[in-house]
Amino acid sequence: MHVIRMSFYTGMLAKKAGLTEAEADLIMHASMMHDIGKIGISDLILLKPGKLTLAITSSSCSSSPRP
Repeated sequence: MHVIRMSFYTGMLAKKAGLTEAEADLIMHASMMHDIGKIGISDLILLKPGKLTLAITSSSCSSSPRP
């Protein structure tokens, strides 16, 4: 799975960058959240080939619930 593979690589890179084992472990686990923002984004936008237009991005923002 993408998330597991990506988190493994981030942990490895963190160690290579000189971080401690604990810091690398924290980064590895935190990196699993990197795609969380995609949950509320329509597949129309995520899977669209080519550039996004202002109309598409504006309609997406206006249909998103506000906190």
